Amino acid sequence: MRLTRLPLRVQPAPFEPGWALFNRLALRHGCATGTELVQQLKLRRYGYFIRNIERGHGFAEIAALTAMPLDQILRSSIRCAGTHIILAGEILRRTRRVDIATIYGRVCIECLQVDLETRSGPIPCRPWRRAWWDVAAISTCPIHGSLLLAACPVCHNALDRKVLNPTRCRCGQYLLSVPRTETSHSDTLGDAYVVGRLGGMKRTEHPFLDTMALTDAIDIMHWTGAARLWGKSMPGWRVLQPLQRAQALSAGFCVFQNFPCRFETLLDRMLETHPRRRRSPIGVYGKLQNWLGRSANPAFDPLRQALRRHIERNIPITPGTRVLGQITPGGELTTLGAVASLCGCSEGRIATIAVALSLINPPSGAIRRSSIVPKSIEAPLVAFFRSSCEREEARRRLNVSRMLFKELQYLGLIRKAFSLNGLTIPARYYLTDIDQFLARLHQEAPLKDRIPEGCETITRAVRKCWRSQAEIFAGLLRGDIKAGGRLRQEHGVRQVIVNIRNVKAMLYRHTDETLMTTSEAARYLGMRARTIGFLRVNGWLAETRKQTTVRRVLAFDPEELNNFRAQFVSAAELARIPKPRTNPVKVHERLRQVGITPAIPGKKDVEPFYRRNQAEIAMRMGCETPALHRQSHVGSTKR
Repeated sequence: MRLTRLPLRVQPAPFEPGWALFNRLALRHGCATGTELVQQLKLRRYGYFIRNIERGHGFAEIAALTAMPLDQILRSSIRCAGTHIILAGEILRRTRRVDIATIYGRVCIECLQVDLETRSGPIPCRPWRRAWWDVAAISTCPIHGSLLLAACPVCHNALDRKVLNPTRCRCGQYLLSVPRTETSHSDTLGDAYVVGRLGGMKRTEHPFLDTMALTDAIDIMHWTGAARLWGKSMPGWRVLQPLQRAQALSAGFCVFQNFPCRFETLLDRMLETHPRRRRSPIGVYGKLQNWLGRSANPAFDPLRQALRRHIERNIPITPGTRVLGQITPGGELTTLGAVASLCGCSEGRIATIAVALSLINPPSGAIRRSSIVPKSIEAPLVAFFRSSCEREEARRRLNVSRMLFKELQYLGLIRKAFSLNGLTIPARYYLTDIDQFLARLHQEAPLKDRIPEGCETITRAVRKCWRSQAEIFAGLLRGDIKAGGRLRQEHGVRQVIVNIRNVKAMLYRHTDETLMTTSEAARYLGMRARTIGFLRVNGWLAETRKQTTVRRVLAFDPEELNNFRAQFVSAAELARIPKPRTNPVKVHERLRQVGITPAIPGKKDVEPFYRRNQAEIAMRMGCETPALHRQSHVGSTKR
């Protein structure tokens, strides 16, 4: 259906959206609603026509009815263009839904009052709606410095754009009689910039925000302004009141007037409010860091770069730290725990070595995983730990047991610790020292695929030569023994091959014939080896060590044994004094009768000992007593 211009028209306004112009046309023709005008025009599917006007469509029909240029109506209306919502050539939101970028029905009381006083024509048709009233990011009228009225103070319902007269509510309340809410000039700076970009007032120049789309500038002003006002726990846009939204935009506008200096000052303020030992990107910057990390908009790259530099300069970066949603290896600070995890040791060991290497100052308090240190210490510490190893790694590199490793340390063949700039680092070994120790053992002997005849590896030579591995190591290091080769399929000390005869000849042991072993001492004193051990433990016999052809063993001095024999005697030896010999039990009974007690009390499986002079006199004096021979005679009869 072809539309023609209506006979009754209204005075055009410079920044009036298409749906508001249609409402004024309906008022001019005496209609109560826009639907009534559509019915008078006999438009088909008039319900869809009204809905399309509300959604930013149907501008061609409105241009035909008013004889106004279509470009002017399109520029003054919020509409969908591809994947964007635009107004006056500026992108409001990157979406296809118009209602996301608009808030319907808001008005500025001062602007409507000025329209009634200055414009001509019928009074109901004089006030006209501004297109920027519908922009959701705008909360105030920067021209008059007041909040936009969004709800009726009488019925408390949101103002509806379907009401034709903008000075009236659906309930009939005259909105111009409502007192306005004034705001300060500093609270409208952000809204003034947005309205100026849209062409509703004189534009405010901004060197940073003018380089990006309006929707990006609004997002940046909101997020940075909210961070300046409320810190890391900034509330969401929907939670804020209209005045708080305007204040957030104005604060963000001021932050970016001198970018990046004021933005870095904002980040410094957020950093100061957080304890130093518990700083993290999400803990310090909160939702600001989350917003920049989630967004992939290239317009926010300057902010991301400034925030990343600030994080790397002031926040400890550990291997699991996420900066802007991504794990990053950069940063100027880190923690002792992160360095310890990187080097594979404890925080205390890291602190000790870092102090020894003059990388950090000695810690004044307790050492914690969260202690912040410069990230520059990582490279020298990693290099140090790569050039050295712990005790277990050194043992595995030498291919020896724990006991043998300790014995080598006891003999001084391997150092227990090394000095690092005046500090002792225990249980740490340079890899070069371990390799030099192995080189001194095998003496660059040739590699062999099999063991030659008459030779064995060090571990097998122990059984055939009766020499310990530590003794063989000492002989190799002194040069007394020459390595016969290296077994190719082994590593460490197990690959060193030695000649059996050379080991026995060079490690010959001179035995001390004057000393007696435990078994020899037991035979010499006529008692069991267990009794010898009992006397040694209780201090009645002095012990020493004797070198045998096999090893050093426990031994006793014969003079010490003779002195013990001269002082003490056992019941078994006393039982041989009577003729014929008697039972040791009778000896105990006899000595108990005459009041002689053991000088060395016995115990289970260990016989007691008496003073020799007293016990022998008592036994000789009682030799004529028949009781001493009765048990012996009865025993012989039974046998």
